[in-house]
Amino acid sequence: MMCDVCGKETRVIDSRFIENDKMPYIRRRRQCVDDKCHNRFTTLEVHQEWTTMLSTDKRRQKLQENLQQRIADLNSALDMLQ
Repeated sequence: MMCDVCGKETRVIDSRFIENDKMPYIRRRRQCVDDKCHNRFTTLEVHQEWTTMLSTDKRRQKLQENLQQRIADLNSALDMLQ
């Protein structure tokens, strides 16, 4: 990954896997390798497989698509109740 200040290469100085209730991700602290810059920043990486879930009808869907479908189903159910 490139430094966002000077554009040179960076190196990882710390890497942690974080699993929370929303989505697991990898937090990496990076530092520019340039002797003059030494810029530090954090990146959060979400793996593509982590954003996919298996729906009840055994289809793989992106998590966002699945959530949108669940919201639409709930809205339909609420409309029927009214």
